[in-house]
Amino acid sequence: MKRVLYYLIPFVLLTVITVVEIQAQNENVPASAQSSKRSRKSREKPEQALVKKKPIPARNIKTTGNWMSSAVAFDDVNKGTSISNPIEIASAEQLAYLAKQVKEGNNYAGKHFKLMADINLNGREWTPIGTSDAFDAFDADNVNNDDHSLRFCGSFHGDGHKIEKMAITKGGDYSGLFGACGTGSHIEKLHIVDCYVRGRMIVGGMVGELVNGSVSDCSVSGNVIASNECVGGIVGINNGTIVNSQTSVTVFGNSSDTGGLAGASGDRMPGVVDHCKATGTVSGYWNVGGLIGRNNGVVSNSQASGDVIGEEWVGGLIGWTDKGMVSFCQASGNVNGFFDVGGLVGFNGYLKSTVQINNSHATGKVIGSGSGNYCIGGLAGYSGGIITDCHATGVVDGEESVGGLVGEHGGKTINSYATGDVRGSFDTGGLIGFNGFPGSQAIVENCYASGTVTGYRVNNYGIGGLIGYSGGNVSRCYSTGSTSGEDAVGGLIGEQEGTLTNCYATGTVTAKITAGGLTGWNWMKISSCFAIGFVNCNGIAGGLIGQNQDKDAVVKNSYFDWQSTKQPKGVGQNNNERSTLVKPLPTEELKNGSFPQGFEATVWEAAEGQYPKLKAIHVKPENL
Repeated sequence: MKRVLYYLIPFVLLTVITVVEIQAQNENVPASAQSSKRSRKSREKPEQALVKKKPIPARNIKTTGNWMSSAVAFDDVNKGTSISNPIEIASAEQLAYLAKQVKEGNNYAGKHFKLMADINLNGREWTPIGTSDAFDAFDADNVNNDDHSLRFCGSFHGDGHKIEKMAITKGGDYSGLFGACGTGSHIEKLHIVDCYVRGRMIVGGMVGELVNGSVSDCSVSGNVIASNECVGGIVGINNGTIVNSQTSVTVFGNSSDTGGLAGASGDRMPGVVDHCKATGTVSGYWNVGGLIGRNNGVVSNSQASGDVIGEEWVGGLIGWTDKGMVSFCQASGNVNGFFDVGGLVGFNGYLKSTVQINNSHATGKVIGSGSGNYCIGGLAGYSGGIITDCHATGVVDGEESVGGLVGEHGGKTINSYATGDVRGSFDTGGLIGFNGFPGSQAIVENCYASGTVTGYRVNNYGIGGLIGYSGGNVSRCYSTGSTSGEDAVGGLIGEQEGTLTNCYATGTVTAKITAGGLTGWNWMKISSCFAIGFVNCNGIAGGLIGQNQDKDAVVKNSYFDWQSTKQPKGVGQNNNERSTLVKPLPTEELKNGSFPQGFEATVWEAAEGQYPKLKAIHVKPENL
């Protein structure tokens, strides 16, 4: 099964990101493995915007003059050598003098500043402290070089004070209170309140670009806007460390890399975000996230709660991540987009990526917008990386490759679950919509889903309680929610073309054409599985399998409760020339406390009066 993705060519600052088509799932996979017995229509990127967003926010701010023209020198004689002997800033005029000095080439490396009082900038135009030239600041080997920039490289101690009503209405690149901060820079305990920052690219409420520096115990509220790319509530680009900081900012980006906290993190150097929070609405086009737009760093113990709206690679926490790790994080805002849209992360790594999401969850509603939307998931829109100990509880609604946890899956997901209701047209599942083409080695293990799964629109197919379509490996999983659709509808998997072992389904299955208690269509191998849910279908129906499609559809040591499924046959239509070992059992025999043949005690547990259960499901109900 082939999937067409679009990805960003290596990002170069000051260069517009070009979007091109690739077949991400074909990467490192033999051509012989890139086939399926079911054809799948190709996708092309639409030329026009698909998701309606509000226009760039405007604010009626009448600025008179610029604070730079009112700069008043501070006393820096024999001061600034330590936090106990800082250069003191007590007025807007002195703060403007700092901007003037850095603009003239004094980066204050190793010097300490301390804010002595709250400052109200009264909406007068602010000139950022420091700037940077992307091509000069990094040499040919992509090594940071502060000598070729005008970055601020000192320490700024806010001492808990506020800077209010900062206005940047004529900003270009590197806009924020600080335009750019370099090696050794540190900003702490500073709070920017009710700001309005508008620039072209690399725009942040506090810092445009942070390079090899840090921000800690800070906050920003207000509006931050970029007419181009890389915009965030605190920083536009984070190539440093942000800890214990939060935003309540409405963020708008008119291109890519838009985030409630950071537009991009880990862009040129390792980026770290820890114990941070974002609460405002975030809107953009590509790489849009409630916390971070594009991430190649480490994100931990952080959360986002604002609504997120974008077009491609859109996530409640992160829009795009292909390196690093996301751990102990959560997102609760509603997420809306066209392609690779997830409650936590929009895009989680290419096929066989080492990027990880662990111990994290999402609770917001995830909606695929625009005709033909696809890869819509409660936790991740697309995942070629690793997901462990995660869950999603929000409602998910899309068209193709729609899943309660992951929309399209090509990596590895373990010990995870989804409980939200899911609705889609093709390849729609309670946990995963599309689980890898045959040969992709996509793995789903120790997982479950409990939401109601519904196929809508005429001719919907591939609807499953756990997975819509699976060409990968699925083991030790189950589903309990009811499932309904037209064709290839299954209590666990709608269409099965991989391997399926040690799994079961208990929910009601309703279909018009083909339905099975476990899987609607089966092309490959099933072993040690059972189904007990009522199967209601006017067409081809089976207690375990609706239709075995051909001679490769081998089933062994698998069972169905003929009393609860209301089906006389285990396989509605068997196109396998060989015998299929599907055995009907009455309810009392499945509940007699013994193991059916082929069920191993290391995997299953049995108790009298109960259906067999899996030992391996040990998903934590709450991770944070």
